[in-house]
Order: sequence, then structure tokens, then C-alpha cells
Amino acid sequence: PATAPTSVSGTTTICLGQSTTLTAQGGSDGSGALFQWYLGSCGAGFLSNANQITVSPTTTTTYYVRRVGTSSCTQTTSCFAVTVVVQPIPTIYTVTGTASICDGQATSISLSGSQVGLNYELFLNGSSTGISIAGTGSSLVFPNISTQGTYTVEADVSSNYCPGSYSMTGSATITVNPVPTVT
Repeated sequence: PATAPTSVSGTTTICLGQSTTLTAQGGSDGSGALFQWYLGSCGAGFLSNANQITVSPTTTTTYYVRRVGTSSCTQTTSCFAVTVVVQPIPTIYTVTGTASICDGQATSISLSGSQVGLNYELFLNGSSTGISIAGTGSSLVFPNISTQGTYTVEADVSSNYCPGSYSMTGSATITVNPVPTVT
């Protein structure tokens, strides 16, 4: 008799718009059993007869795989379930803010929202290095700004399984004034 798959290999956390290939592993075919993949529950929502499927879910989704007998000696096995977690692409938020601060002071940049769990970076226009801060709500506070100029904010989602960065619309002008010298 066939025995059920014992695991599934493949990437199980993806970004919205990405796909992943899931491969059933373990167990045995017995006497001519085939893999069958399902969406929704074990035995319902048939997807494929292969041991490997490529899926592109738009929300976090659970897939089920089992072996189904093709002869009188081979039984249908129980399913192995695997969940693919879909991380959202950050929404493009509007950035607003004008600040006049002293060299080395922190400033707050307002967004129409930020997502907890994502890192945001403040870049001086033309610069390739930024100041990083975790998203916590509708306003981000960036510390230790010492260069005057116009800054843009980006969401760095590589730590959230999504590749690259996503630019926010708009920019924030920050005027950095030198600390007065007492003579």
C-alpha cells in the first residue's frame, strides 16, 4: 500500500505577486499511487496529479497533498498540509513634513500610515545610504540627522521576505541648522 507524504519542500513565505514551487516528499507510492494536490481541504479543490506544483496565492493559503491509489492494492492515504504565508507589499504612503532642527537632533516624518514589522529608511536625495527605523504607526521618528536637504522615505521589505525596497510618494524637507558656538 501507499503511505502518505511526510513533508513538503519549497518556500512557504512569499510576497504578494510571487510564486513558489512545493514538492511532496517522503512516504511511498506503493503499487502505482499518484500524488494529488488540493486547495481548501483534503480531497476537495483538486489542483494537480504531480508530486510538485507551482502556486501564486494572493492570501495566506493551505495546500494538501496525498497519494491516491490507482489499483485495488493501493489505498488512498491521509493528506499532508502545508501553509504558504503571503506577505503584503507595502502600500505607497504619502510623505509629508518640513522640519527645522539643530545638527544631530531627531525629527518626525509623517506618513499616511506605516506597517508594523517593516523597516523604513530616510534617504538624503542622491545618497545611497539611509537612516533606518522600524515602522510603528502613522509617524516615524528618525534620529541624528546632521545633513541639510530633501529626504525621501522608502520601505525596506527585504527583512519581511519581499525583495528590494518600495519608494514612498513625496518627500520631506529637513533644514539642519548648525549648533551655535558660544564665544
